[in-house]
Amino acid sequence: MFGNPGTSEAPMMAVMDQYPSIEYVLVLQEGVAVGLAEGYARSTGKVPLVSLHIDNGMSNELSLMIDQLYSGTPMVMTAGNKDIHKIAPGRSDLANMARPYAK
Repeated sequence: MFGNPGTSEAPMMAVMDQYPSIEYVLVLQEGVAVGLAEGYARSTGKVPLVSLHIDNGMSNELSLMIDQLYSGTPMVMTAGNKDIHKIAPGRSDLANMARPYAK
């Protein structure tokens, strides 16, 4: 799993130690997560999981998502969308944001 977690992913990160078969590769920017995941998929033939943080994270990786769509590289991506600070609840429709670039 490749990702750049935020507050939305805290519950998932808290239980990752219970799944030792999943290696989490922490990166500092979402585009890097997708780029690494694509390279991993191409070199191993395995389908990677990418975990992103809310709409900002999804926006940061869209250009690389376009690349993996055109290359046909299989990939599973998730993005949390919980605003724990209640600053902008429901601010984005992540599914519609990603729809043009998803398989």
